[in-house]
Parts: sequence; structure tokens; C-alpha cells
Amino acid sequence: MTATDPYEILGIGPAADDATIRAAYRAGMKRFHPDQNAAPDAADKARLVASAYRLLSDPDQRARYDRQQAMREQVIAPPPPPTPRSAPRGRLGGLALVVLSAGIVGFALTRLNGPMPQASSAPSVRPALASPRADAEQQLADAVPPSAVIAGPGDNSAARTASAPISVAPSPPPPITLSIKAPDLTLPKTGRQPAPAFREHAPSPLPAPTDIQGKPLPASAAQLAKPATDECETAATCARIDLAALDRMQTLLYNQSLANAPPAKQARLLSTRSSFIARLGRCASAVCKRDAYLDRNREIADLMRS
Repeated sequence: MTATDPYEILGIGPAADDATIRAAYRAGMKRFHPDQNAAPDAADKARLVASAYRLLSDPDQRARYDRQQAMREQVIAPPPPPTPRSAPRGRLGGLALVVLSAGIVGFALTRLNGPMPQASSAPSVRPALASPRADAEQQLADAVPPSAVIAGPGDNSAARTASAPISVAPSPPPPITLSIKAPDLTLPKTGRQPAPAFREHAPSPLPAPTDIQGKPLPASAAQLAKPATDECETAATCARIDLAALDRMQTLLYNQSLANAPPAKQARLLSTRSSFIARLGRCASAVCKRDAYLDRNREIADLMRS
């Protein structure tokens, strides 16, 4: 068994459920376990079965393996080869060439047998000139209008033709000069006086307290009443603080800690108890005693946790 596919190792399909996977695993272990099978490769096959079951029994690992297998199987198929174009048959190709050749020959014969164009018998209106220079002079004379003929002072019959056109250059327009007068930004003088400088005034004193009728209150009534002193801060006992309960809780915590602590912590508990008793004896109020009990409990708890 050299396959690496866990489904193939267990002999099941990819759609198998958990019960099928467990049954295939038990059957494979019974078949290849070294205690049941004496073959040399039985141990290797048993390890393959156990590894396949470990992979497929975990939902996350199985889902990851299925995704990897699906990506490997998505192979892009090569495009189909192009369909070869069928060559024309020899008989049809020869027939097409014969028809094309006959059409070309018929067209040539028709052009050769047609009537030839005859020269016109009408006389030309304008005779041909002897040279290119005379032709150019005649074209220039035809292009000059009659108004361009200028008569000389002594000969009325003689006329000469202007050889070049007269070009008149247009005169440039006169320059435009803009005169912009700067506005006068000087402020007009008025009869107003400048604003006086700001002067800081001392704050006015607060008004004296008055009653509803607006009469000033006496000095004793204007003063705020001081809060009353808490009796627990002055008296040795107080109804709001149960010192007896605090003493019982502290004694219970101390005895349990002393019984369960190792010798080193027992020595520290005994040495710190004297300072607690001395502090408790110096307290004259209930608040002071309450704080002493609470600090002692925190001290014992920190000592036991250390």
C-alpha cells in the first residue's frame, strides 16, 4: 500500500460520512495491525491507515485536503485543433480556370474589334504657337483685361500692357493710446474726533447678600453652615460600623492562615501581629479601628499569596 490518498487507503469515496470512515478505519487496523498480521509491511500499512483516519476525522483538515484535490483536478483542456480546410477538387479547379481564361480573351477581342476614335474635322479656333515663350506671352495677353491698357501721350493707336499687377499695401491703423487716471485714495478729512483709547477698569465688587425683600443679611446668616462632624470619626463605637464582626473575621483569617502556612510564613504572621495590636490600641474612633482591621486582612492575604 503506497497510495497517498486517504480515501484510497481506507477504501472509501470522498462523500463518505463519519460512520463509514470509522468503520473503514477499524477494518483496516484489524487487517494490518502487527498483532493480527505477521507480514513485514503490516506495520507500515497500519501507520498509513491511522494517518488517513487522523486526516479524515478532523473536519478542518478534511475540508482543506478536499479543496487542494479540487484545485489539482481543475486542469485546463487544450483547445481543439483547427479544422483543416478541404482543398478544391482538381476537376472543379480546372473548370474555373478555363471559364476565367475565356472571359479574359472575349473582353480583349471586344476591345480590339470596336470602332476607333476619329479626329475632329473642325478647325481649331486658336492656332498652335511656335514656341513655349510665345505661348506664355499669348496667355498673359489674354489674361489682361481691356481696362489695363494704357495709351501713350503721343500715339493714340499704340498701347502697352501692364506687365505686373499693382499692389497697394494697406496703411497700418493708428495706435490706440489709453490714458487711465489713478483714483485719489486720500481719505477726506472729517470733523470726527478719534476714538479714545481702551482703558481697563477694575472689576466692581460683588453685591452683599440680601433677603427676599432686598435687605442685607447679618454676618452670621450670610456665612455658610459647616457640615456636621461624623460621629464615627470621633466616637469609639458607631452604629454604622460593626467592629465585633470585623474582629471575628480577622481572627478566623489569622487562625486559618497560621494553621496552613509553612514555618517561614508562620514566623512572619506572628511578628506582624504585635504591630497590628499596637495600632489597634492607639485608635480612638470607630473609623480608625475599621481601617486597622481591613489593612490587617489585606496584609495576611498578601503574605499568604507571596
